[in-house]
Amino acid sequence: MSISLSSILPQPTHKPPPRIDASARLNSEKQTAVTAYSSTIPPYGQRESWVPRRPVDFGDGGAFPECHVAQYPLGMGERGTSSSSNAIALQLDHEGKPKYDLIARQGHSSDRIVH
Repeated sequence: MSISLSSILPQPTHKPPPRIDASARLNSEKQTAVTAYSSTIPPYGQRESWVPRRPVDFGDGGAFPECHVAQYPLGMGERGTSSSSNAIALQLDHEGKPKYDLIARQGHSSDRIVH
């Protein structure tokens, strides 16, 4: 006794979108293409000799862990660029506890008294 899965499941409530064959899709992409540089990133497993160098290689910010070179997606961590971060380094007192008063003093004069 064999029961098919389609006989058990209910009928779909929505119709699937119409399929477009590959040639029609390529023609529509050619018409709407922008004349900007597009990076051709090799597929995963074939990136032995490829090195991401330009910001466009990183797309939306991801790095490539299989490429063993220094990578700066979106310029993060790159030397020679100014940072607009207001983060402060964690400093510890003589007992190894964080100095929380530094957070309160940030942006104020050094002689300001913090209680």
